[in-house]
Amino acid sequence: MAKRGGLPHHNPAVSTDSTPLLVVVMAAKVENEGRHSATDSAGAHPSTDMATPMPQPEQPEPDARRYARMPDPFPMRRGGVLHGAQIAYETWGRLNAARDNAVLLFTGLSPSAHAASSTEDPRDGWWQRMLGPGLAIDSDQFFVVCVNSLGSCFGSTGPASIDPATGRPYRLSFPDLSVEDIARSGYEVARSLGIQRVDTVMGPSLGGMVVLAYAAQFPGAARRLVSISGTLAAAPFAIALRSIQREAITGDPDWRQGNYTVDRPPRTGMSLARKLGTVTYRSAAEWQQRFDRQPIRPDLEHSQPFASEFAVQGYLESQARRWVHAFDANCYLYLSRAMDRFDLAAHGDPIAVLRKSGLEQALIIGVETDLLFSIEEQRAVAEVLQAAGATTRFAPLKCIEGHDSFLIDIERFGREIRAFMGGLSSTDVLSPGGRGIMAPFATQKSQNLREAHSGTPPAYEAQSPDDRLHHRAWRLPQALQGGESERDGCLHRDHEPGPAQGPDRRALLRDQSGHRHQAASAHRRGGPCIPRWHRPHDGKLQRPRELTRA
Repeated sequence: MAKRGGLPHHNPAVSTDSTPLLVVVMAAKVENEGRHSATDSAGAHPSTDMATPMPQPEQPEPDARRYARMPDPFPMRRGGVLHGAQIAYETWGRLNAARDNAVLLFTGLSPSAHAASSTEDPRDGWWQRMLGPGLAIDSDQFFVVCVNSLGSCFGSTGPASIDPATGRPYRLSFPDLSVEDIARSGYEVARSLGIQRVDTVMGPSLGGMVVLAYAAQFPGAARRLVSISGTLAAAPFAIALRSIQREAITGDPDWRQGNYTVDRPPRTGMSLARKLGTVTYRSAAEWQQRFDRQPIRPDLEHSQPFASEFAVQGYLESQARRWVHAFDANCYLYLSRAMDRFDLAAHGDPIAVLRKSGLEQALIIGVETDLLFSIEEQRAVAEVLQAAGATTRFAPLKCIEGHDSFLIDIERFGREIRAFMGGLSSTDVLSPGGRGIMAPFATQKSQNLREAHSGTPPAYEAQSPDDRLHHRAWRLPQALQGGESERDGCLHRDHEPGPAQGPDRRALLRDQSGHRHQAASAHRRGGPCIPRWHRPHDGKLQRPRELTRA
C-alpha cells in the first residue's frame, strides 16, 4: 500500500470536502430505495419492536480524492468558459522542500484518479503494481499526483456535473472539450499545490496526448516527459473506430439528445461502444491465445435468438455490463471527440513548439501490436522530441496485449519506466535479448564500430535523426570497471549505492581533444562512469581516450 501524499503546508486552493455529482446522485438513489423498502405492499410501515435490530447505516466507501478549484472563469480552448470548475486528484509520496520531485500523471479515457492504493483508500488502483514505494514510479522518491481528466465523471467537472448557472447538469451545454483543456486543468492542479515545475509529466493513451499538449502550452513547466501509447495527432483508423462508438451511443433512443436519466442511460449504445473498444484495446493474437474457440460459460447462456455462444463473447458482455454502470455516456462522448480532434501541429511546427518546452529528457513507449496507436506513431513522437533537443528514449515493446499492455505487462513497462525515472541508461541495464532500455533510434551502421574496434559488433546502437551518434553499448568487458556480468549474451553493469547525490545525475566528461561526453552513471549512485564512443567534428567515429571530469 502506498503512503498517502503530503504537502509542506495547506493550500487554500485545495479542497478536500467537495462532493462530486455522481456521489450525490447515487446517495439520493440509495435513500429513495430505502424509503420504498421501509414500506410494505399495503403502505404500512414495518414494526418498530425493540427486539428487531435497527438497520445500521452503510459505511461510506474509502475516498482519497482531493479537489483543486480551477481559476474562475476557466476558458476553454474551443470557446466557452467554466465557472466553479474543480479537478479531482489523488497523491502518493511527499513533496520535498524544494518542490521539485513531483510527477504529474494523466490517465487514459476512462480511469479515475485512483491509480494505486493508499492509507486513505486501500483498494487497488488502475496502475497498482507500477506506483508505490520501491516500484517503477517510486513514491518514496517522488510526489505523485494523478488527476481525473476534466470532462470525466469521477469527481472532476464534466457534462454530468451541475452547471452553477442553472442548477441542473450541463449535459450537452458543456463547452467543447479539448486535450489542451485537460492539460491545462492538470497544470492548474500543480499550481494549486505550489509546484511551478514538475519533475516528470506522464500519461498513457489519452494521457500520452495530454502530456504533449502540456509541454506545448506551458514551456518550462516540466523537466521530463513520458508518453505511453500516445500520438502527435489522432490517426484516421482511430478516429473511425471512435466515431462508430459515439454513433452507437447517440443512436440509442434512450440517449434522448443527452437528456437521459440516471436510472435509464443509453445502455445498449454504451454496451456496443464498450465492446468495440475492448476488441481494439487488445490484439488478435491475444484473443486467440486467451479464448481460442472455447464455449461460453453456462451461467452466461441465454435463449434469445443469435445469443452468444463463445467465451470471448461472454467476456465482452461482462466488460460492457460493468462499463454501463461505471461511466457517464455524455462524458464519454466529449472525451472521445477530444481525442479525435487533437493535433499538436495546431500549435505550430511540432519540433519548434517542443523546442520551447524546456524538456530535458523524454521516454516514449509503444507496443508493436497496438491497433489504436501504432508503433510508427510512437516513433514519430520520439523523433520530434529528439529533434527538439530533449534526450529521448524510444522503447518499442513486443507485448501481445495490444494497446492495453501498459495496464497488463507491468514487468516490461516497469523496467522501462524505472530505468528512466532512476536516471539509468542502457549500459546500466539491458533488457532480455540484448536490446537496450535506451533505444531511441535504431541504426544499421554497425560496420563503423567493427572497423573502430577490431570487428567487435555492438550489442546496442542508437542514433539521432541528424546522424549525430549519441549512444552505443558493446559486449566489451574493458568498457566497464568491475561489477560487470554476462547475461543474455550482453554486458550488464550493477551499481552499488554511492555518495553521488542531487541533480548531477550524469557526469560530464572531456577527452584529450576537448570533446565533452556524458557518462552513463546512475542517478544517486556512485559507480565509475562509462565512456561512450563519440563522433567528433570531423565525422570519424572514435573511442574516448583518457577522460577527466569536466
